[in-house]
Amino acid sequence: MCLLPTEAYTVTKLQRELFMATLILLILLASFGTCFPLQRLPRVSSEPSNVFFYHNRSETYRNENESIFMFDGADIESPLGTDAARVLLRCAIMRQIQYLFSTYTAYVGVVQWTTPPLSEDYIAGGTVTMFAWLSSEDVAPQISGYGMAIADLDENGDVIGDLFYNYNYATGKAISTNPTEYTISVNINHVFLKNHRLAFEVIVGSTTQGWTANVYFDSPDRNSRAVLPGNPVVVPELKHGASVLAMTVMVAATFLICRKKLKHTLKREIHLKSSVPPK
Repeated sequence: MCLLPTEAYTVTKLQRELFMATLILLILLASFGTCFPLQRLPRVSSEPSNVFFYHNRSETYRNENESIFMFDGADIESPLGTDAARVLLRCAIMRQIQYLFSTYTAYVGVVQWTTPPLSEDYIAGGTVTMFAWLSSEDVAPQISGYGMAIADLDENGDVIGDLFYNYNYATGKAISTNPTEYTISVNINHVFLKNHRLAFEVIVGSTTQGWTANVYFDSPDRNSRAVLPGNPVVVPELKHGASVLAMTVMVAATFLICRKKLKHTLKREIHLKSSVPPK
């Protein structure tokens, strides 16, 4: 069967549109590959993907005296920015601490980062090593210190079980005037249930109320983070949702148009075949 020139042009145009639709679909699949990564950590604790980096994606809470900051953003994606995010903590939450053989009234501040929900139970048995970049330009107090912790948060954001933590205290300033990386290790034996979140905390304390310290994170050179044992798997969070939605609509519309044109072309071919007399 020979098509008329107009029909041949229609088929050629349709092929181009199908090619473009396929190309858009491939771009969409690539986009979904980056938007919904399988954030699975290997079972070997020395692998770099065991690391959960603390990010500055969104601040979910800050109290009035700036002693508590919370961020939604701890995952295996490496920091992309060049400038470190910085939180100025004011130690204003009163606590009683035991230092040497005496009890002191101390004041603390805390920064917390939470992961996305777990997609399956996470059995954590081993050592969690946490790193935090800190500095303090404030005057030396009688006693100061820093601590780091990991907590299990349920679907309502409530802490389940124990807070796993460790800390260091010293007479005077336990934190350098210049940004410095500090490390704390915690032994953990706990099951984090599916749909729960991990919460990582950096705590700064001083016997002087209102004493200030800086916490840096989310940059390649000041990448506060935690190295975990085991194999936690988190639910991937949607990134660039608006652009993905727009591409999805565009692909759907393109395929609907092409499908309609293909159906119309097939009808015309059948009509031409039936109307052209055999030679």
